[in-house]
Amino acid sequence: MSTQSALLGDTFTNAEPKNQKILIVDDFDNVRKSIKGMLHELGYEYVYEAGEANSAMKAIKEINFSLILCDFNLGKGRDGARLLEEWRVKKLIGQETVFVMITADTSRELVTSTLEFEPDDYLAKPFAMDVLAGRLERWFERRRVLLPLLVCAEQAQWPELCQLAREIEEEHPRYRSFAQKMYAESLIEQEKLTEAENFLLGLLEQRYQSWVKIDLHEIEFIQNKYAAAAKGLKEVLVNESTAMAAYDLLARIYKETENRMELQALLEKAIVKAPRNIRRNLDLARVAKQNLDMHRSNKAYKAAIALAEGTMHEELGNYQKLVDGLETESELGDSTENRKREIYKDLMFVSKKMSERFPGNINARLFNVALKIRKAESEDQSTLNPKLDELYKELFSNIDQVIPDTAFYIAETFYFNGRFEDADEIVKRLRVQFKGDEEFKERLDELQADPVSIAKRKEAHDLNVQGIEKYKRKEYVESLELFAKALRISPNHPGMILNFVQSKLQTLRTLANPTDDVKKCSELLQRIDHLPEQHYQYDRYAKLRKTVKKIIQES
Repeated sequence: MSTQSALLGDTFTNAEPKNQKILIVDDFDNVRKSIKGMLHELGYEYVYEAGEANSAMKAIKEINFSLILCDFNLGKGRDGARLLEEWRVKKLIGQETVFVMITADTSRELVTSTLEFEPDDYLAKPFAMDVLAGRLERWFERRRVLLPLLVCAEQAQWPELCQLAREIEEEHPRYRSFAQKMYAESLIEQEKLTEAENFLLGLLEQRYQSWVKIDLHEIEFIQNKYAAAAKGLKEVLVNESTAMAAYDLLARIYKETENRMELQALLEKAIVKAPRNIRRNLDLARVAKQNLDMHRSNKAYKAAIALAEGTMHEELGNYQKLVDGLETESELGDSTENRKREIYKDLMFVSKKMSERFPGNINARLFNVALKIRKAESEDQSTLNPKLDELYKELFSNIDQVIPDTAFYIAETFYFNGRFEDADEIVKRLRVQFKGDEEFKERLDELQADPVSIAKRKEAHDLNVQGIEKYKRKEYVESLELFAKALRISPNHPGMILNFVQSKLQTLRTLANPTDDVKKCSELLQRIDHLPEQHYQYDRYAKLRKTVKKIIQES
C-alpha cells in the first residue's frame, strides 16, 4: 500500500454522489434553486442553501460539507472570499471540503483578488448542467488524490509531504505540477536549499513556470542575496503582471533593505492588480506614512477599513491610525484649504463611525475625547485643562483595557497641550503596561524625546537634510545655521542634536575663545543623556560627549 493510500482514509473512498453533502451560498433565491435543481438531477440528494453569510456560518457549524458553492457577492457584510478566509482560519472547514467560488463578475481585478484566497476553483455564472457535471467529477477526483498532501502541509509534516508529492507526481500526471510545487516548498521548509534549488532548476529547463522562478528567488532571499532576488522577481512580473506571490516576496526584500520609496511604488502596483487585499492596503498605508505621503496613506487606510468592515480583520486601531493620518495631512504645508475642510469632515465621519462600529468600547470613547480636545481650536488652555484632567483620570482608571494606539494618541495630546509632566507619567505607565512590545516602546521613546507633530518633524527633517548636504561639502557655518533652525522646531531630536554638535566642533578651530560654544554643546548633549546603549545613535553620542568633555577639561 502506498503512503498516499495509507493516509487518505475513507473520506472520499468509493464516495457516491448521493452521499456528498453540498452547500450553496448565494443571495439570490432563484440562483440557489436553479443550482440545487441541477445537483438533484445529477444524483446529489443532500443539498443545503444559505442566502447570506450568517446563515452559511450556522450551516457549516452543524454539517460537514464535501462541497461548498459560494457566490462572491453576498450583499451587505462578508463576501464569499472573506467567508472562505474566516472558515479556514477558525478551522470551521477542513482540507476535505472543496470550496468553489461562483460569480457573474469575471473582471480581472476581482478574479485576481479572489484567487489570492485560494479557493479550489472559480466558476463563472451562468453555467449549464453539463459544465457543472464535468466540474463536479474533477473537483472530487482532485480532492481524493490531493487530500493527504494537503493534510501533511497543514500539519507541517514536511518529510511525509516530500514522499507523498513524489508518489502523486508519478501516479497522477494530471496533478504533477501541483505535486512538484508542494515538493519544492517542503524542501525549502526543511532548509534543504541546495536540493530544492537543483530540483527547481531542473523543472525550469523543461519549461518556464512563474512559481518555479519565485521559489528560486525565495531561496536567494533566505540566503540574503537580495539584489539577485529583486532583479529576478521584476523579470517575473514583466512576464506575468498578476503573479501576486512575486509582489509579496519583492515587498519583503524592500522591507529588509529599508527601501521604502520602492516598497510604496510596488504596493501601489500590486493593489491595482488585486485591490481587495486588506493586509497589502495596510502595508501601503504604513509605508506611505513613513514616506510622509499622508494622502496616499489615508487613502489606503480607508480602503482597508472598508474591506474589513464586518470581517475578522476589523480593528479599532486602524480607525485610530486613519484619524492620526488625517490630522497629519491637514498640518502638512501642502494641504490646500479645500482639502483641509474635506479632511475635517473625514475626521468627524471616522470618529462617528468608530463609535458606531465599537459601541461601548472604552478605547473608542477615550480616543474620541482626546480628538475633541485636539480639535477644540477656539478654546483656550484654561478651558481645556479641566477636560484634560478628566481624560487623565479616566485613562488611569481604565489603563488595563487601553490598546497601544489609544494610549499613544492620548500621550501625544498631553504633550501637544504642554502638559509635559502628565504626559511623561502616562509614558512611564505605558512602558510598564506594554513591556513586551518593543516596537511600541520605541515609539514612546521617540515621542518623549521629541514631542512634536509629524508635520513639524517633516519641517525639521527637511532642514536637517539640507544641513547634512552643507556639512558634506565642508560648509560648516551654513550647516550649523540649518541644524540650529531644525532644533528650534524639534529641540530634543537625538540626530539633530548630534549633527549640530558635530558641526559646531568643526567651527571651533576658527574661534579664539570657544568656551561658550563648547558649553552649549555640552548642554545639548545633556538633553539626550537618556539614550540607551542599544540606540542606533548611542555610539556617536558617546564619542561626541567624550570629545566635548575633553575640550572643557583642557580649556
